[in-house]
Amino acid sequence: VTLEFPRIVVVGDSIACGRTGTWGRLFTGGAWPSQTYDLGLANEPGQMAWNLERLIGLPCINHGIGGNTASNIWTRWGRDVLANGSSGADSIGSTATLTRPADYVVLHFGINDVISGVTADNLKSGALTFINSAVANGIPIVVNTIGSPSTAWVTGMNATSRQVIVDFNNWLMESFGASGNGGVL
Repeated sequence: VTLEFPRIVVVGDSIACGRTGTWGRLFTGGAWPSQTYDLGLANEPGQMAWNLERLIGLPCINHGIGGNTASNIWTRWGRDVLANGSSGADSIGSTATLTRPADYVVLHFGINDVISGVTADNLKSGALTFINSAVANGIPIVVNTIGSPSTAWVTGMNATSRQVIVDFNNWLMESFGASGNGGVL
């Protein structure tokens, strides 16, 4: 009998990946889609996966890549969450980043989309795409809100962008905060 820990994958943008100097295993330098990577890199303080490991006492896999939008994350979703051998359209290509699909996924995305000018409806559509894929594949998913528009990294945005964040966060909390199809942090 072989026992394995549940495979918990944290996927998303730089907030999922970690702060400068402690990027995750799929983003050790450069710029997406030609970033450098190290699949053997351990999690470090400042990374969402590292913090989650400490909170739940189980290993987590950091699949954050700085600068990614929902579209970028979706392009690599098959490789980095479902482990289906597809290409992530980046320097990693179709190199397997997982030996089997995720058992649980934590998703953080949205700030790079907001910076590029997408609407709250675009963000909602992206979230539903990820949630529906995870549910269809039997993978529980937690989707993080973008964060408060009053945080330092967002205060420089215009009022329209801040409102997109508020609208998306509110929709996510109201739609999935207490549902059985995913959670919201």
